[in-house]
Amino acid sequence: MGVNVQVRVICRFRPINKRERDEAAQMANVDFKLTYESPNDIVLVNGKQTHTFSFDRIFDSDATQLEVYDTTARPTIEDVMAGYNGTIFAYGQTGAGKTFTMFGPDPEYMTPESRGIIPRVSAHIFNHIDNDNSGGEYAITCSFVEIYKEALR
Repeated sequence: MGVNVQVRVICRFRPINKRERDEAAQMANVDFKLTYESPNDIVLVNGKQTHTFSFDRIFDSDATQLEVYDTTARPTIEDVMAGYNGTIFAYGQTGAGKTFTMFGPDPEYMTPESRGIIPRVSAHIFNHIDNDNSGGEYAITCSFVEIYKEALR
């Protein structure tokens, strides 16, 4: 375990939800194609224009919550448990999947496998504390900030 202080930009395409599946027929005329070229590159063809986007990592809609957690949050939490500060920041337009990625699906659809980053971080931290036999003390502080329509909530 080493401290990695770089900022990483990770793109996640969440699975489509029931409403989106129900409305899929209306989307049949959309003229774009998304191709995952590698774990780091995605190509969008929109009509005659082609755009390539590169990220530190890309997760397609088949990625599991555990895969996303292990790649994105686990290294940060390991560093936090070693005494360093860590930040996990979700950004995107409304409906892009920030809440799904961070918390998981709506409670009626929640399973242990579908838990998002925040429930997994909580379990990770408290499991670490439970298994620590060093006799050390822990102080846990967690902050949540939501910016909606340019206002803090």
